[in-house]
Amino acid sequence: AEVKQLTTKEELVNVCYFFNNNFDGFSPQWFYSYILGTGLIPNDSFIAINDGEIVGAIICTEEKIPNSYRNTVISELQKMTYECISVLAVDSDYRGGQLNFELVSKVINKLKNNGCQWAYIQIFHHLTTHDYWKSYGAVEILDDGGVKHYALPLTEEAKTILTRQ
Repeated sequence: AEVKQLTTKEELVNVCYFFNNNFDGFSPQWFYSYILGTGLIPNDSFIAINDGEIVGAIICTEEKIPNSYRNTVISELQKMTYECISVLAVDSDYRGGQLNFELVSKVINKLKNNGCQWAYIQIFHHLTTHDYWKSYGAVEILDDGGVKHYALPLTEEAKTILTRQ
C-alpha cells in the first residue's frame, strides 16, 4: 500500500466511510463531523491506498484535553506544543504488517518536525490499540470511563513530566 498525505475533501469523505467499516457504532457522518469539528490538520494526516481503495488512515486534529480533566501532569503538558492523533485504523487484511508502523512513523516524524513535544491520543475502551500505543511509549493520563486518554512523549521534557505521574 502507498502511504500519502491526506489532501482532498474526497479523500476525507472516503476515510470516513473506511472508518465506518472499522469501528462499530459510528457512521461516516459522525466521523466527518468529529474530524472537522475538532480541527482537522490535513498536512499531518495520512492515508494508505492499495488499488485505489483506502486501507489505512491516521488523522491528526487540534482537539485539546477538556479543561475539566485537569490534573498536575495534564496542566504541565498543556503548556507544551502538541497535536491530537484522533483516529488510527488499518484494514483487517493489513494488520500485523508494516502498514500500522508506517502510518504512525510518518505522523510521529511530522509532529516532531512541527515542534510538537507530545501527542494526545484518545482510545475507546473497547478498542484493541491500547497496548499498541503503549509500545511507542504512550502513557495513560486519564480514564473518563468510556475513553482512555494517553500522552505520547516526543521530547525528553515531555517524557520527564510523564515519568513523574
